[in-house]
Amino acid sequence: MYLRGPILTIILIMLLFNSWVSTLSLLSFTSLAAFFIEINPGLFFSIQL
Repeated sequence: MYLRGPILTIILIMLLFNSWVSTLSLLSFTSLAAFFIEINPGLFFSIQL
């Protein structure tokens, strides 16, 4: 019973951190994609295909 609290807290922190990291990487990826589209649309579409 004593160990259950800290373990649940650690799991919750890991889940929150994981979702935060994935959201951050998704945002950086979309901003990078928009940046590439602004610079050279042909290059981005050739990479996408």
